[in-house]
Amino acid sequence: MEEPKDFLSLIRIVPDPRILGMVTYPLGEILLVALVGTLCRMEDWDEIVYFAEEQLEWLRRFLPFKDGIASAKTFRTVFRALEHKVFSEAFSAWVADWGGRRHRHRRPCAAPRTARRARRGMFSMPLPMRAAWFWARNRLTERATRSRRF
Repeated sequence: MEEPKDFLSLIRIVPDPRILGMVTYPLGEILLVALVGTLCRMEDWDEIVYFAEEQLEWLRRFLPFKDGIASAKTFRTVFRALEHKVFSEAFSAWVADWGGRRHRHRRPCAAPRTARRARRGMFSMPLPMRAAWFWARNRLTERATRSRRF
């Protein structure tokens, strides 16, 4: 059985919407900070940036962050310009990869509908991971919707 892919290798399929010569902060760094901040229940881009600045040494274990953390305005601009369908598919594939491979045990379910869902992979994930995934997906979708209104 192969190990699940890491977030950054799977998210590389998301195209960077910015002009290549004018990019200071790589897309992988921005997406990693957004994921970690969202999972740690930061409410908006300003909170995510503040949180990332406080956790910069820990984040550097995964990526270099040679220019530090992007501003909240940069996060808004990048997420407004991202192809949301491609990002959503990549993120969902990453979560499904973790859920479908890591936790193969199945628990008996009382309701037939729940038993059918449990076979799909997502529902074989532990409850805290499912809750974090749903919460993160809803927050990112909510932000994308809000940012497109203005």
